[in-house]
Amino acid sequence: MVSDQSDGRDAVGIEDAQALKVMLDALMRSLDPPMQFAADKADPMLRRMIGSLAGEVIAKIDYEIVPYLHSQYPELKTGE
Repeated sequence: MVSDQSDGRDAVGIEDAQALKVMLDALMRSLDPPMQFAADKADPMLRRMIGSLAGEVIAKIDYEIVPYLHSQYPELKTGE
């Protein structure tokens, strides 16, 4: 890791960005069981809430975090 001189925190390096992408992929996969659970229930409010939560998490990852990582580390795009 590279040290950020301004506040002592470590800057995100390519290895960190790759590890973060793996963690984010795992997070998105972990949403499948709760979404399946809600889909199997007759409670429309539960399905709506779980679906909304999953949609927000996936959208944040796919449309904000991953594009940001790709803008900082273009070489991440080749690993997909």
